[in-house]
Amino acid sequence: MKENSVSLIPFEFIGLHVEVIESSNQSLTGLKGLIIGETMKTFVILTDRGRKIIPKDVAKFKFITKDGKTFEIEGQKLLKRPEERLWRCCF
Repeated sequence: MKENSVSLIPFEFIGLHVEVIESSNQSLTGLKGLIIGETMKTFVILTDRGRKIIPKDVAKFKFITKDGKTFEIEGQKLLKRPEERLWRCCF
């Protein structure tokens, strides 16, 4: 899937596996795990090193859906509360 696909933004991210593929904070690049929470500006990821809070605005993410498909998207495109992002897709 391409990141410019409109259908990606209203996606529910909690429960998906994610990897930080680029970041202005180099210590975040390569971080992988399961998304266990989301706020307007962050993802909470459960990694093999524990729980990490990743700011959306400094990273590009690669997501893996439950059916094994992958897509990449800039975190800045996700800077909304999850409920606002999901609500807008329907109305």
